[in-house]
Amino acid sequence: MAGGNSDWLTKLHFSFQDSNYLYLVMEYIQGGNLLQLLYKNDVFTEESTKFYVAECVLAIDTIHKMGYAHR
Repeated sequence: MAGGNSDWLTKLHFSFQDSNYLYLVMEYIQGGNLLQLLYKNDVFTEESTKFYVAECVLAIDTIHKMGYAHR
């Protein structure tokens, strides 16, 4: 996996676990997400759907090229 600092990735400050869960304390990034946008607009037009799908594909391709895997 690639290392170092990147403006493209949320920073992990530390992690801990209990007997059931793994907790990740990560950097807070303010902003919306697609689900909030969908709630606000009720439905996406075909044009906006194509735009957001293309943006997601490009984002995942970019992090793969950086050596990270997205799941």
